[in-house]
Amino acid sequence: MRSLQRTYQNMKRRPVWADLNPKAVTNDELFGIINPATREWKDGLFSNIMRELANVSHSGPKWIVLDGDIDPMWIESLNTVMDDNKVSGQIMEEPCILYINPADLGWNPPVSSWIDKREEAAMFKKIIPIPEQSMVQMLCHLLECVLTPENTPPDCAKELYELYFVFAVVWAFGGAMFQDQLVDYRVEFSKWWVAEFKSIKFPSQGTVFDYYIDPESKKFEPWSKMVPRFEMDADTPLQACLVHTTETIRVRYFVDRLLERRRPVMLVGNAGTGKSPLEKKAGRNYGPPGSRRLIYFIDDMNMPEVDAYGTVQPHTLIRQHMDYNHWYDRNKLLLKEVHNVQYVSCMNPTAGSFTINPRLQRHFSVFALSFPGAEALSTIYTSILSQHLRGGAFSVALHKSCPTLVQVALALHQRISSTFLPTAVKFHYIFNLRDLSNIFQGILFCTAECLKAPPDLLKIYLHESNRVYRDKLLEEQDFQAFDKLQADTVKKFYE
Repeated sequence: MRSLQRTYQNMKRRPVWADLNPKAVTNDELFGIINPATREWKDGLFSNIMRELANVSHSGPKWIVLDGDIDPMWIESLNTVMDDNKVSGQIMEEPCILYINPADLGWNPPVSSWIDKREEAAMFKKIIPIPEQSMVQMLCHLLECVLTPENTPPDCAKELYELYFVFAVVWAFGGAMFQDQLVDYRVEFSKWWVAEFKSIKFPSQGTVFDYYIDPESKKFEPWSKMVPRFEMDADTPLQACLVHTTETIRVRYFVDRLLERRRPVMLVGNAGTGKSPLEKKAGRNYGPPGSRRLIYFIDDMNMPEVDAYGTVQPHTLIRQHMDYNHWYDRNKLLLKEVHNVQYVSCMNPTAGSFTINPRLQRHFSVFALSFPGAEALSTIYTSILSQHLRGGAFSVALHKSCPTLVQVALALHQRISSTFLPTAVKFHYIFNLRDLSNIFQGILFCTAECLKAPPDLLKIYLHESNRVYRDKLLEEQDFQAFDKLQADTVKKFYE
């Protein structure tokens, strides 16, 4: 449509068009309604736009672009509005439906064909479906982030460009891969990449996702090098504490750089892994106060209800702004241009509608957040507990027993999660990191008066694990199974 409009402009035909997503509003808001109390007519957005375009005096083309899903609810109402008895053909031509097959939208058909022929294309699963064009677009956005004058000065060697290109390609095409119960697709992708592309060599340890390019040395360095030392604030609840790991550091690396360039980001992972006002600028322009930028953080993006025709209305509102940079005021029927706004979203792929519309998905750079591994969890909870026991009047022996207690907690949590699975009756048998954090939160309430020696720390842990895990259980058989699991795990680590 933009290309057609530009063509008409070049022909001096003065085209005018207005876009509207019919699924972003109700039928009454779209076409108008008679107030049942006053019998007064209230215009809808469509009728208001139609009247405005009819009042344009020149003879150039005028279009109303209804950009959204088609369903019988609004299309039949539109048919009534366009009936010959109601609208003269001299005023408005018959509407046409422009359907574009997504299969024809490849950014480069030969490349798409080449990918389809390769067996590797189906080897690596992503945490949510992502169109090929979106991955190529994400590659371009990541290259914007890393090909900066600081990283690649004008006189640098072409090999440096290739180094950053490989780094961006790995994350653009592999950043959404995840680990399921059987396969870690990032590991499989890493093995394939190292065997297939050898011009840029990664370090032999770990995977290609474990390294970043150091801006000083221009060489691959492990993300662990960027992990800061944890300092705990005694007044901050455990659930609000952030202990950085390699996973959080690398996600933060990309999010910071993409947001700096106003690119939308989507973080996708399972469970357990602000709002600022807009002010009117001038005319119909709105934005955050001053020169600030507003970031909309949308959690559980895939949770809104899908209607009978497969549309998620909140998604249509978001896409309307991302595509056209404006929304409509439903009461005043005016267009509001909203500037200096960008989006960060999160979603759990195992809940809600599981996926989102590809036309919205394509805007986001997607990163899969894996469940923290045993090493990362050990680092997190050992850091938190050690910080607590380092202060106050706790004994040195108590502090030294931290790593062992954390290993007990992690081992028991893993066994509880795999033993007590949810059923139709026991639907609440879901144990995740929140439960583990609740246990350690209880331990952090203890003072030196009640924690004098390592056995005291173990007793407190056993008490808290009973409250968090055992109190969820329903049957005597489950109580006995839990008691045995708890006792066996403690014996394995404590003599």
